[in-house]
Amino acid sequence: MENLEHIDNKPETMSDVVAGFREVRASIEALRESHAETEKLLKDSIAEADRRKAEADKRQTENEKLWKEIKKEIGGIANSNGEFAEEYFENIFCRDLTFAGMHFHEIIRRKRFDDRKRKDEFDIIMLNEENVLIVESKYKAKESDIDEVIKKAESFRYWYPEHKDHKIYLCLASLRFEDNIIGKARKKGIAIIQQLGDKTVVNDEHLKVY
Repeated sequence: MENLEHIDNKPETMSDVVAGFREVRASIEALRESHAETEKLLKDSIAEADRRKAEADKRQTENEKLWKEIKKEIGGIANSNGEFAEEYFENIFCRDLTFAGMHFHEIIRRKRFDDRKRKDEFDIIMLNEENVLIVESKYKAKESDIDEVIKKAESFRYWYPEHKDHKIYLCLASLRFEDNIIGKARKKGIAIIQQLGDKTVVNDEHLKVY
């Protein structure tokens, strides 16, 4: 036992000290390499995240640009359809200035007003000595168009005070109608003109004065 204790407590030699330093240095180098790898992974992750964000931003910009082009194209188509409907019904009224048994001597088309207080637009106005027919033309009529047509009566009296005592009749003319619109318009006393196949059908049985 005395010999073993003597061996265990034997002073370290210089080679032992050097070996110990080498182990410590190796451990430090290993930590440095591990830290470097961690930093590299972190930088690569940040770079990948930045790349993906840049791609996402680019796609978003491209999508926004494409959507603007689509909306512009849709708006152009809608405007073209609206202009076609206006011209179609204008031609019908220009050929015959008679409507609902009334003959009109004047037709005003595509009239716009703006006095900074209010702004209005009329597709077709037909006049005689006592009556006014206001026609709102649409490519496809929807429910909100009924209220729009009704407001035209008040707008007409504002812009044409010289005809304030005229009887005002309203008409909604459209190439297509959403469901139930025709029945609702008739209940409001608004005349309906619609295109059915090759025929233009006029429904003015419930026409009332506004």
